[in-house]
Formats: sequence, structure tokens, C-alpha cells
Amino acid sequence: MFIEGVTICVNCDDMLAWSLPLNKQTFDKLVVVTSEDDWHTQNLCRHYNVECVKTNIFKDGAFPKGTAINLGLDRLSRKDWLIHFDCDIIMPPRTREFLNVAQIQKDTIYSAPRMNCPNYEEWIRAFIKPPLIHEKEIYVHLGAFPMGALVSKTYTKDVDFEFEKGFMPIGYFQVWNDNGVKKIYPEENQDCSRGDMTFSLKNWPKRLNRQIIPELVLIHLMTEDGKQHGINWSGRKTQRFGPVEK
Repeated sequence: MFIEGVTICVNCDDMLAWSLPLNKQTFDKLVVVTSEDDWHTQNLCRHYNVECVKTNIFKDGAFPKGTAINLGLDRLSRKDWLIHFDCDIIMPPRTREFLNVAQIQKDTIYSAPRMNCPNYEEWIRAFIKPPLIHEKEIYVHLGAFPMGALVSKTYTKDVDFEFEKGFMPIGYFQVWNDNGVKKIYPEENQDCSRGDMTFSLKNWPKRLNRQIIPELVLIHLMTEDGKQHGINWSGRKTQRFGPVEK
């Protein structure tokens, strides 16, 4: 299994500082896409020897995430498995193993459940004393943090295509194989609100080909002011992920 990945990080270096070193081991190649003036993200990439794609598309309040993802995908060989993930997502150390256990299929897009770590202090506690998520090679525990929402469509018509109802892998974590046909992320949106859904449904309209991997439990890093739905969809607006100043 050859795994390549792309993540977008613009003014989220405080999250990437944790996710990059922890997630890097999953990939044979990883690319980070950022803005030309995000020096902190660029320095993190240099430090961890990860390819960094710098672009000027993040300007005048626009956050064209789909275009940025495509810029990152263009730097990959795309010869086997691809993962797009948000830079505030932490994957478990055994991610490669769990992907093999899941026997993922090339005609299917996958996601994974995520737990929401509510703040920096809770993350530090979990980092120092990791909660037991996988136990005795049989149990998968989901209670270390509150579970994040999944998305399951209950209607079947979109603007210009139809699909079967049901579970839909969204942009925080998507695993797929081009399987001979290069998949292009939609670039119409100037924010993060819809492109991921369109990508999943248009390329995998059959419900059977949209699945979740229950063994692969992710951690989503959050801040106390980040509970509002979609608050960062047009660029970073939440507070920094770090110790509370006293």
C-alpha cells in the first residue's frame, strides 16, 4: 500500500505543529498547501522535511479550498491511495495497519469517526497519558472525547447530479484511490462549505461506494470558541491553539 496525502494549512500552524509530526508517519509522501505569507507553516514543513506548496489564491477574504487541494494533489504520483485531511486532525499511530485491516477497495471513498478534543489543555492531558482507544486487539473505545458528527444525506438531488441516500465522507478525512480516473476537487466554492460533499457524491454516487472505517478513530483538535458550525470555513477566525494566558 502506497499512501500519499495532502492537507491545507493557512494560519493554522498552531494545529499543524501537532498534527504534522504525528501524521507524517502514515504517508509515503505528504504535501502541505499554504499561503505565500504564512511563514510559520512553511517553517514547520522545512523542519519536518515535508513538501510545502505556496500559493497566492488565499486573498481578499477568499478561501478556495478545492483549488488548494488540487494544487497539492498535482504534486503527488496518485499511483495508489490518497488521503485528504484537515490540519487539525490527528490520526492514530497505527493508521496504515488499520487501513490494511479494513481491506479498502479501489472503487470506494472512505472516512473515519472523529472525537472532538475541546481545547489545548485536554489535548496535553491526552498526549501525556493517551486514552486507551484500541484494547486487546479487539475493542475500539470511542469515549475519550465527545464524538463529532457524521454526515448522511436524506435527499438525492443536487444541483446537477443525483446520488443514492446515505453516509457521505466529508472533508476532514477522505481516503480514495483514483482507480484509473483522476478525481478533481470542485473549485467553484470560495470557502470550505460544500466542495467536499460534491467531491464525494459526484465521484461515488452509489451508497455502497461511500464507507466508514470504524477501527480508525481520529482526534479533532478544537478551541473553546470553535464550537460554532463552519466558523473557519472562510479562513481562520478561532483563537490560537495553545495554553491559556493567565
